[in-house]
This record gives sequence, structure tokens and C-alpha cells, in this order.
Amino acid sequence: MSFVHRSRRMGERLAVHGLVLDWNTRGRRSPRWKRRHFDEADVIDVSVSGAQFLAPDNLSIIVGQKVTIVAGGAIGVVRVKRIVPVTNGPLALYGTEYITLEPALEALLFSRLDEVRRPPDNVVWR
Repeated sequence: MSFVHRSRRMGERLAVHGLVLDWNTRGRRSPRWKRRHFDEADVIDVSVSGAQFLAPDNLSIIVGQKVTIVAGGAIGVVRVKRIVPVTNGPLALYGTEYITLEPALEALLFSRLDEVRRPPDNVVWR
């Protein structure tokens, strides 16, 4: 990530480990198919305005596209803002911004942040 990109960031991105969600990579479902096609994506980090996912590279996903995400039975919609192919495999990093998140999905995405951000008990401000 370039210095210019980092300086535009509204909030700090915090790493999230072990959280996997499904995301719809084909948009609307076809009338012939009963279910939408979802791929798994690993949540790499989250911020107040979006998240970064590591998922299989998919040429049908473009910057600006809205994608449905699902985890723990809750649904949300994100907009793809950036796609960076990973050099050592058929994967890509997808930078997204939240459009809508059900409260349960929001709680799931931010549930592990407390583990990362918890300051030591003996911090003294000077």
C-alpha cells in the first residue's frame, strides 16, 4: 500500500485472524438455479469503513461492484474498492467498503478486535 493511500485512510485497519465468510461472486441468481454461488473468503483486516478479504481470484468481480457477504447466518453488502492479485497463487486481495451489514454480521466482524486492541492494564498516561 502506498504512502498516499495510507494517508487517505479514515481509520486504522486491524488484523482479524480465523474469520471466514462466504461471498456471492455471481451477483443475482439465475432463474434456472435455486441457489446463488458463494465462495469462501478469509477476512484479513477490518476498519470502521470496510474490510480486506483474501479470496480466489475471480475475473467477474470488478472494482465498484456490490457483493453480498454471509457469515453466521447474517447478510451484508460491500462494494469492491480495490483488487490486488496475489503473485503466488490463484488468489487476490479485495479491499471493500461496507454498504449494509446486519447487526449480527457487524458484531462478528468486530468481535475479534477487542483481543487485538485491548491495552495492558497498567498503562499510565503522562
